Amino acid sequence: MAFNRMWTNARQPLAGGIPLGAVLCTEEASRAIHAGMHGTTFGGGPLACAVAIAVIDYIEARESARPRTEVGDYFQDQLRGLAARHEAIIDVRGKGLMVAAELDSADLAKLHRR
Repeated sequence: MAFNRMWTNARQPLAGGIPLGAVLCTEEASRAIHAGMHGTTFGGGPLACAVAIAVIDYIEARESARPRTEVGDYFQDQLRGLAARHEAIIDVRGKGLMVAAELDSADLAKLHRR
């Protein structure tokens, strides 16, 4: 399995503006990581984690996931339509508005300005 399919870093505002980082990985990759092997500037300190939990609670209490799910499904459908016409798109996946299109070449992912 390619490393990019086993490990990713979350670089979004996870804690409402308080710096917090996260690493998401497959179970296979997690077996290779042990305490002390991975560090981060924006690790899971108690304040940042408490704020992140409060942010999630706030969002869940006040917002329905339905609009994000509908827009995300629409976006994925549109990307799958592109994938049917362009063999460079090898996979489309996601949940809600977290959507990814995997390309068969890293060079294709680069922004080209005209």
